Amino acid sequence: MNNAQEVINKLEADSTWFKHLKPQYKLFVAEYCSNGFIGTSAAKAVGGKMSANVALKLEAVQKAKQEFVEAALIDTIGKLETRVIDVLSKRAFYNPLMFIDSKGQPKTANGEEFNPDDFNEEEYMKRLGDDAVCIDGIKMAMHPKNANLLAITVVLADRNQALKQLSAYANLAREGDVDKPSSFVVNVFQKEKEAPEVVIEQEVKKK
Repeated sequence: MNNAQEVINKLEADSTWFKHLKPQYKLFVAEYCSNGFIGTSAAKAVGGKMSANVALKLEAVQKAKQEFVEAALIDTIGKLETRVIDVLSKRAFYNPLMFIDSKGQPKTANGEEFNPDDFNEEEYMKRLGDDAVCIDGIKMAMHPKNANLLAITVVLADRNQALKQLSAYANLAREGDVDKPSSFVVNVFQKEKEAPEVVIEQEVKKK
């Protein structure tokens, strides 16, 4: 388990209890904390004469377990926060022109010309890659003025709303960090009062 090994490496470098355990107890703690907190399974993974009951009664093992869980949580939360900020940043600062070509048609991520005859929502989102987080939805409906046309509407994220969410999240993440005061200032110029939409039309082949 790669994540467990990362935690082990961190604790080997900086911990009070874990780094002083014997190798078999380090492995026991890692297995115990990484695989459902089941003592018998952890002892079996270590092998030899390891006893889960004996190991779990040791103060050093109990303290090392706490260190392991805390280190794992910090690592997980850090990665999650990075992901959340990345998504909110993309939604707050994207350029609508990223998603349309000179004809106003949805632009594919690989640069291919858009073909409305074989539009596939799943394929389109896949081609957008990481930028797909800027798409709030795709709606398909008959054109209100022409029954032979199908209107496909790609709804882009509301940048102002995303900016508010990003600002609120950033402020929350810094709450209590009095030693390193900072501010979050962004100037955004947007004429649209609502989230922009990209509309394409295609012929409906009637049977």
